[in-house]
Amino acid sequence: MSIKSMIFSILYPNNCAFCKKGVSYNSTDTYICDECMNKLNFCIRSPRCKFCGMPIDNPAYSLCNECLDALKSGSKIYYDKITAPLVYNDAVKNSIVYLKKGMFLGAVSTFCHLIESMIKSDFADADLDFIVSVPPRQQRMRETSFDQSRLVAKTLAKIIKIKYIPNCMKRIRKTEKQSALGVAERKSNLDGAFAVKRCENKFKNKTILVIDDVSTTGATINECARALKQAGALKVYGAVIAKTAKS
Repeated sequence: MSIKSMIFSILYPNNCAFCKKGVSYNSTDTYICDECMNKLNFCIRSPRCKFCGMPIDNPAYSLCNECLDALKSGSKIYYDKITAPLVYNDAVKNSIVYLKKGMFLGAVSTFCHLIESMIKSDFADADLDFIVSVPPRQQRMRETSFDQSRLVAKTLAKIIKIKYIPNCMKRIRKTEKQSALGVAERKSNLDGAFAVKRCENKFKNKTILVIDDVSTTGATINECARALKQAGALKVYGAVIAKTAKS
């Protein structure tokens, strides 16, 4: 470790984003201890569904089973693509739960730099104009008063130097907690749940990046994309911290 790194480690102690263990300073602002690094499953190491970004086992296929079934059934995929740096597992879950409760904000920088690397990889040809975040459920805001997706979006916007537009989307009806529902219920729970407010003219013919914390079926980002494209957006991409295995 250099003298500069030692000084930074003493003055500004850093913690692993996943276990909170102290780690040495580095200039990338990405803090993952060796033990957690071995527990994480990085999406970029596997072939992924071209729509939802979920790692798939067979490199001969470009779609996961769920996206393929959705297209066969006539369901509309409004977003252009979703990316995520991590597969959702126990190591990721604990960190995101702390983040949702506003208990460990030190992990945000690491999450955002991991997302940044995926944006550079997966959206290299996309000319992103704005970043927005998924609006939280009112019930959850009453319980925690903390919007983790907004914090991630705001931090990421500074890193990749793209304007974040807060409060441009709203939930226009009550929805249930997605993680408590099955695949079919997740879609129906969010059908028509989002709308763009006060920003319609900003999004016309623009390319928008939607930020959320976790994606399973992609239903949340899909409904946000529907509302954004209805407001005139040309393309809508999604980025999350982690993708869950669907089936």
